[in-house]
Amino acid sequence: CIRDRLKTQDYIRFGWILFDSEDKCAKAQAILVNFTIKDFLFTIVRSKSSRRPLKVVPNVSRERNETDLVLSRRLIEVLDREKGITGNPILAMSAGASGVNITKILDLQILYLRRVHSFCFLSLIH
Repeated sequence: CIRDRLKTQDYIRFGWILFDSEDKCAKAQAILVNFTIKDFLFTIVRSKSSRRPLKVVPNVSRERNETDLVLSRRLIEVLDREKGITGNPILAMSAGASGVNITKILDLQILYLRRVHSFCFLSLIH
């Protein structure tokens, strides 16, 4: 997988490869040392983090969704302002959200925070 380039990280692109065994990982790491394509040098770093199980959000009350919608909207406004992003159509959609739309717009705002700002709204990791 390859992550989008981020301005805040000098447009460096990060990627990762998952291996099904330590042996295959070690072999690939040995082959890819100082690996270059055109003028792009690949730096291989082996992850030391432990694998965490996937978390699933339980059913959430409508009141909680409404609160999260407002909070995620405020966060998007702040982060967009920091990056100079203006005229965000997602914010216009959330202004008139009601009923069933709340969950869909909240999901869209959470996805926007993750993709554009590399911020996980549910775990508060940036």
